Amino acid sequence: MLQAGFANCAITPPPGLRMGGYRRRREPASGVHDPLTANCLVVGDGPQRVAFVALDLISLFADTVAAIKAAAAEATGMDAAHCLVTCTHTHAGPDTIFLSGGGEAVTAWCRELPRTVAALVQQAIAVQRPVQVSVSQCAIDDVAWNRRLLMRDGTVRLNLEAVNPAEIKARGPVDPTATIVVFEDAETVVGMLVNFTLHPAVVGEENLMYSRDFPGVAVDAIRNQHPDQPQVLFINGAFGDINHVKTPGEWIATFAEAERIGNRIAAAVLPAIGRRCRVAAEPLSVARKMVALERRPAPFADIEAANREIERLTDALREAPAPEAAALRYELSFAEETRDVMMANDACVAEIQVIRMGGIELIGVPGELFVEDGLDLKRADPQRHSLIAGNANGYIGYLPTARSFAEGAYETRFARTSCLVPEAAGIVVDEINRLRGLK
Repeated sequence: MLQAGFANCAITPPPGLRMGGYRRRREPASGVHDPLTANCLVVGDGPQRVAFVALDLISLFADTVAAIKAAAAEATGMDAAHCLVTCTHTHAGPDTIFLSGGGEAVTAWCRELPRTVAALVQQAIAVQRPVQVSVSQCAIDDVAWNRRLLMRDGTVRLNLEAVNPAEIKARGPVDPTATIVVFEDAETVVGMLVNFTLHPAVVGEENLMYSRDFPGVAVDAIRNQHPDQPQVLFINGAFGDINHVKTPGEWIATFAEAERIGNRIAAAVLPAIGRRCRVAAEPLSVARKMVALERRPAPFADIEAANREIERLTDALREAPAPEAAALRYELSFAEETRDVMMANDACVAEIQVIRMGGIELIGVPGELFVEDGLDLKRADPQRHSLIAGNANGYIGYLPTARSFAEGAYETRFARTSCLVPEAAGIVVDEINRLRGLK
């Protein structure tokens, strides 16, 4: 019989660290709206254990994830390869992927994460108990939208812009399904995984308060409103092109909107828990692979050309009035990121992972996969309930579909967040399906 244990702790940094998620936001965090947390589930079937760790952070680099897994393995004796570390992708946490500068203070804070998470895994192991596993699903409509708008001229614009509705030809797909994995002993729902696909970028760039965004609201509401007060891990999906903006140009970037969305998710999930179905007991299995991916050519011919553009933008910024300065600063950030990627010139390796518990599988993807590919992964094995864990085991940036590079728009613009060849997403999806035994 499976055993499971849950644990969580606060990981809120001190104010003063640079915040991640928005290139235009340069001011450091000034306080805390709601605490960031680390949540852990350990599942075992005898000698074998797997650990799922969900962090309220935007993302983590692969070396930090490797240090977390090594620390957990050393502290518990479990296999480091049997640990999946994912981030909810909140845009109201520290800049752990240096999108807006990060800095030594963020780096020093990240060095403490392995020890914190290792202790958390130990706590989860200490409270393991025999459990039965069930699964349920529900549709959550009217909160998630594909942000890529296909225009009648063949280009794509983001729904963050106000566009003429008559010029929109189509809007991309969404994944409205929330999947809930429930762990219960004879009398009590001990905890659960909730998997849903939506960018936690509701609270906007003007915010300087740490927050879990809508996932935190959903997790708290599910736990507080369920009679057993279970622990809840929120696992985000293939959210690369999914946000909450229904009407193009109307981004409601408030904590009130995050609360509305989180409570809407909880209102759908709670009754779905009562419709859960038991899954067959099968041995745990873990498959993982390190996949080498190529970078595409940068928009500058060489480092000198990048430096010339950075110098030009810097000079222009000195004389620019406020409205123009913001745009110039945004362009400067892309130029600086591009130069950094060119100078690093290191190999990009993606860790993909598939963990199975009976008829349930968690698929770890180290970046922002587009929802189209996430849906295809789910449909590829109709015999299982598949949960996509985005931003798992590192961060390689956006993974747009190959077609989207011809269409253009933000996710395909060269930067630290998007520097791989157009074929990268297809390679990752194919390798995942090989791990699943489907190719």
